[in-house]
Amino acid sequence: MPKAIEVLVECPFYKGEGRDYIACEGVINGTVDKHYFKNNMEKGIFENNVCGSECGKRCIHYKRVNELYEKGLR
Repeated sequence: MPKAIEVLVECPFYKGEGRDYIACEGVINGTVDKHYFKNNMEKGIFENNVCGSECGKRCIHYKRVNELYEKGLR
């Protein structure tokens, strides 16, 4: 059963999370990038306001990975 946040996340590049990080599809093909936060509260705020909003399009990491798809590099 998925965690509550995974149900709310709209970003197609979201892979999962840990206590203090969010894991996303990597910029390098076949990798996963982890984005670390100072604490769980900051991570939760980011997940709600960025990962779970507008399909993640406000995230700089989303923009970088999405550009690879737009250019046909993935």
